[in-house]
Amino acid sequence: MPRNKDRLQLALYARPKHPDSPHFAFFIAPKNLQGPVTKHHVKNTMLIDESGKAIQPWRYERTTITDVEAEPRLLARIIIAKVAKSADEVQQILDGVPIYQVEDNVKDEAQTFTCKTWVRDVLREMSRQGAANVGEWDVVEREALAYLDRKRKQGRWDVTWKGRPGTPLTDSLEGREIVE
Repeated sequence: MPRNKDRLQLALYARPKHPDSPHFAFFIAPKNLQGPVTKHHVKNTMLIDESGKAIQPWRYERTTITDVEAEPRLLARIIIAKVAKSADEVQQILDGVPIYQVEDNVKDEAQTFTCKTWVRDVLREMSRQGAANVGEWDVVEREALAYLDRKRKQGRWDVTWKGRPGTPLTDSLEGREIVE
């Protein structure tokens, strides 16, 4: 069994227009937290279609982040699982998770689709296919939002913050906070 498996981190980002509702993404990061991480998320961006109409389709984005501390609007990271499959196998799983658009025939899913529902679906599929043992999404989400709320109440993002610099990071596998 391979040692030093990469870690799956839930990443929560600030959304200035919706301060009580973070953007959800996930990172695949080295166990030792040294080196680049791979960010996976969906986002919608304004585009103009062929008819000149403004649309906001959802699209998947995978990027390599060399310096997590320079990542704009990143509020917190929560280590939620060990990655048990290769990067290629994880990418195959991601490629199979639907990204719904408003105009899709699957109206219920399309109308409720968000970055959060996509991350939920990815994590469930990764668990189902043995890529990561994530646990129940409701528990993961509740704990992540509670962590974010604790950081907010501590004044973590206030200009008067006097604690350690860096993006808050907690390890739910080991039950310890790595960066306050």
